[in-house]
This record gives sequence, structure tokens and C-alpha cells, in this order.
Amino acid sequence: MKAALVLNAESASLQQQAAEIKALLNNRTVVLSTVELWLLHQEHQPASIPEMGCSLSAIKAIAVEKIYLPDTYLQLLEKLARRNPVDLLLFPSDSLGAELATRLAYRLNGSSSLQVECCRSVSHGLEITKPVYGNNLTAQFVMEYAPYCLSVAKRPCPRAIMIPRNPQEMESITCDPPYGDWIKEVVTIPDRKDSGLAEADLVVVVGQGAKNRDTVHRLQAM
Repeated sequence: MKAALVLNAESASLQQQAAEIKALLNNRTVVLSTVELWLLHQEHQPASIPEMGCSLSAIKAIAVEKIYLPDTYLQLLEKLARRNPVDLLLFPSDSLGAELATRLAYRLNGSSSLQVECCRSVSHGLEITKPVYGNNLTAQFVMEYAPYCLSVAKRPCPRAIMIPRNPQEMESITCDPPYGDWIKEVVTIPDRKDSGLAEADLVVVVGQGAKNRDTVHRLQAM
């Protein structure tokens, strides 16, 4: 089975996400003939890559626009997956990883599952284990159609070590952005590495439920 590990090199949580994918790779009974690392990046190819605990047959640096637009990632990943077919694609545990795993599986006529903890080969497909019912139970499912697009489960684990890598050892992948008439405006929120969100034990998100400015001020003062 051929596998591709898809990570966003610009993410402040890159090392944690890589460690979670590495944990799934260690908790599998699937024989992988090749493992490729697909790194999404913006302006410059990354100078280092996370240590994944396995031998990488290829490293592909996938250039994307400076904006958050999943359709850009999808077009690039679909193009790459059709040109270089793989059986298994592993995505991070964040919301972007979940969206890419789901939508890419649909485009490639494959199967998708989110928050996967382990996987193993069976005679009629790929069996995965994942939490269900608010993490109160664990269930097993059999995915019958490759490619299998999985986002890994969040779990506590030491962050992956970054290893210096010569950009010349990476294959550069580019594609024209798929902007269409349906996109009227794009607002970019920078992913600040010094925000502390990746290491926070608790994050409070306030929306319309706050109802008024006084409530927001009280929450800010906590």
C-alpha cells in the first residue's frame, strides 16, 4: 500500500500534528510499500521537515496562495493524487485536515473518515478505529473504496522533532489558483505562531451568545 502524509508547513501546530500522524503510523497493521510527505507551503519551501519515524520515499513541496482557501489545496492535492496515485492519505487532526480528507475522498471516488486512531488491512478494505458518541465509545468501520483519506485523532504526544532538509531534495508542485465567480471576497486571518493557541489548555470562543459588549468585557477580564 502506498501512503502520503499531508501537512501544512505554515501551521503553528505543525510539530504536534506531525506527532499525531506518527502515532497513527505506529498504531497500524498496514504494510506500506512507500511513504511520501506532502508539505503545503506558501512563499518559500520549508528548510526543515518533521521526523515521522519512517523512511520517506519522496518529499513534495506543494506551493499554495497566501490565503486560506481549501479549494486551492484541493485542486493541488487532486492533481497530485491523480498523477501519483496513492492508496492512503493521512491528514492532520485540525478542521482543515478534516475538510480536505472529506472533500478529496469525494473527488477521487474514495472513502474518508475523521479522527482515526488506528487502522489495519482486511480482505475487503481498510478497517479503522475511531471514537464516537462524544469520545464515550470506540467503534470500528471498514472502508471499501481506495484511496482512503483519513484525518488522525487528537492525542497527547511529544511534538515531532524538526530535521533540516535541503530544499533541492524536494519536488516542487504548483498549480494555478481555482478562483471562480462565486468567490466575492477573501479575508485572511494570520496564523500567529506567538499567539499561544497551540499550547493553550483552554480556549474561550465568544460569538453572538455573548449578546452585548459588557459580557465580552467581563470575559476578557477573566
